[in-house]
Amino acid sequence: MVSAFRIMAIAWLAFIIGLSAAKSAGYGSSLWGGIEVFLGGNKQMHFAMACVLSFLAHLAFPASRFRLVTPVLMILVLGCVTDELLQYYLPTRHFNLYDFAASLLGLIAGYCIFHIVSHTKVVVSSSRSL
Repeated sequence: MVSAFRIMAIAWLAFIIGLSAAKSAGYGSSLWGGIEVFLGGNKQMHFAMACVLSFLAHLAFPASRFRLVTPVLMILVLGCVTDELLQYYLPTRHFNLYDFAASLLGLIAGYCIFHIVSHTKVVVSSSRSL
């Protein structure tokens, strides 16, 4: 059975790929431009999108124990490298090392947030009145 986290991670990845493809094709500037403005700029958008993707991907495919670098994180980094390198060859886009750096920091932040959330115990106290 496919978990809800896997569906969310795949949907978020599809959303990001769709935005990138639309930007490459010259479509949807009001959508990705609006997201960029809402998040405070291009680098913030790269960071936020990658952070959410990393968090959801690690929820969907959790490692059995903590590792500094997980297979999921490696795959996500490879995807970001591929996306930026493809932009180098597209006439409507351009490679930007700072975009890649923002995405990389977002991936790491998403993994750190996942690690903190997954190892935080929630204590619920029930108070009984007599």
